[in-house]
Amino acid sequence: MSEAPPARACLYLDFDNVFSLLHQQDEALSHAFATTPLRWRDWLCGPRTRRRMLALRCYMNPGGWVETRPDGPFAEMGQHPRVYFSRFRGAFTEAGFEVVDCPRLTRGKNAADVRMVIDVLDAIAGEVPPDDVILATSDSDFLPLLHRLRARDRRCLLLAHPALASAMRESADQVIALDEFAAGAFGWRENKDKGFVQPDPMAEDPTSIARLREMVARSGRLHLPALGKLATERLGISLRDSDYFGTGSLEALVLAAGLRRIPGEGGGWVEVAEEG
Repeated sequence: MSEAPPARACLYLDFDNVFSLLHQQDEALSHAFATTPLRWRDWLCGPRTRRRMLALRCYMNPGGWVETRPDGPFAEMGQHPRVYFSRFRGAFTEAGFEVVDCPRLTRGKNAADVRMVIDVLDAIAGEVPPDDVILATSDSDFLPLLHRLRARDRRCLLLAHPALASAMRESADQVIALDEFAAGAFGWRENKDKGFVQPDPMAEDPTSIARLREMVARSGRLHLPALGKLATERLGISLRDSDYFGTGSLEALVLAAGLRRIPGEGGGWVEVAEEG
């Protein structure tokens, strides 16, 4: 029997809502979310989920901001005592998102929710409607939209706060709570005393090295300087900070991952070495 085709899907992210909720839990977690969207995007709607993404949209108030710690991760970006959401626009654009600017028009709130609703309704009424609609928000204003999606026989997945209103939860086909999201996409775990706890890269060396090899295999041949950026975006692990995944050097990591270096400009290239 032939395998069923991937589900067509669209992802709509209420950036201000999700980022602010993660920031309330842990500043480092919100930093990972905002600076490495490619990593969690692949976990949420990558090839393993068997979804073909028709649209990736991030709705953001560029003038929005949150307070940051002087010793926090945003301080290294020169973003203290406030980090403005516009700082992350480039990261989402590079991750394939269409960033929709939703500046605040009144003192109360921006128009992100209205824009999202309009775009979702346009999508399900279009010539190629999605099978799955992924909404990343905890805003209960979207409840009527969930009812409309159900009536149009569209599956809806919510990425939302664990304490999501029951009416929202019962109106969606699937809910991924932010704590589950943090654990699955970033490897963080919730601790009742410390909030979210960041994983120790050294404790995940074998898995990380295997995943690094898999990423290079997908690329076919990868420029060596891009290896570190890819590891940070996809795995959330800096090569240097992790001491090259515990191997001690770049050369040792390349060998441990079963890669082969090809001489060339700018450090050359790497590809998966043939076995045997």
